[in-house]
Amino acid sequence: MTIAEATRLLGFKDSKTVYNLIYQGKIKARKVGRVYLVSYASLKKLIEG
Repeated sequence: MTIAEATRLLGFKDSKTVYNLIYQGKIKARKVGRVYLVSYASLKKLIEG
């Protein structure tokens, strides 16, 4: 999913928080061209603890 979708799913207002989680290694993401694609499984793992 895109950064915007992940931001909405996590309930954040700013996508900068999602980028920070990626850089900290708490969320797995892959850059495809100019766009980051976030792993749904890593988001689920983050939410569940």
